[in-house]
Amino acid sequence: LQLAFAAGSYVDIQDASGIAMNAVTGDLSFRVKRLGLGNDQVRVTLIPLENMQVGGMFTIPSMTYYEDYIGTVSYSLFPGIKDGQRIKFAWKVETGGYTYADTVVKFYNPQTLLSDNMEGTSITSGWTVSGGWNYSTDDKFGGSKSLTESPGGNYPAGVARTVTNNNVLNLAGSTAAYLTFWTKYRAENFRDKLQLQVSTNSSNGTDGNWVAIAGKHTIQEPGTLDGNTIDGVPSLTGIRDYWAQEVFDLTPYNNTSSLRFRF
Repeated sequence: LQLAFAAGSYVDIQDASGIAMNAVTGDLSFRVKRLGLGNDQVRVTLIPLENMQVGGMFTIPSMTYYEDYIGTVSYSLFPGIKDGQRIKFAWKVETGGYTYADTVVKFYNPQTLLSDNMEGTSITSGWTVSGGWNYSTDDKFGGSKSLTESPGGNYPAGVARTVTNNNVLNLAGSTAAYLTFWTKYRAENFRDKLQLQVSTNSSNGTDGNWVAIAGKHTIQEPGTLDGNTIDGVPSLTGIRDYWAQEVFDLTPYNNTSSLRFRF
């Protein structure tokens, strides 16, 4: 199936807006990358699913192989929507005889507990580092810096590097919670991986019990492949050489008043 997509007009679509929506009407951004060799037009349609009453459509006449295209589509929410309510829609793609969709969840005027654009002067002002994590200007999304575990070049063999956020998140009384960020990575598939781990009983970011949780692009392959180190634990691995939005659902920790997380 992947080979058939590559020979055709296949594109990858990414929602390019944040998880918070602050206006009843406006435009939502999407990012399309051509991954197939074909050059058919691409039609992107915003399909309302929950608390959205109108979605628009956009047509890209042509794209070359591996080209990026950023576009916007208009939307309209229900006028009576309340702060914190969930919004659900789908980006529908039609190209080269294929039709597929990606469902997106956002929230209207949610409470924000943490926001970090990685533009600080020192990583240690917001993070506790164990290993080579640091800011880098080599590649970034939407700013001048990014956070990376190997800022000076390729990562070495046989090491575990950890960076822990210094904030303690209080989710008591919440009905839903999400952690989202933009990421790209290049790692040896199945052998090297990035995990997002959370703890409900860590007092200082290093002690306590930590567990890896699943995100939008994580995989959980069992340890049956030669050299596989994932062993069923949610991980990011392999190659994603263009920026994509990663989303982790923290809703299972709604009653937790002291949640910590680390990469």
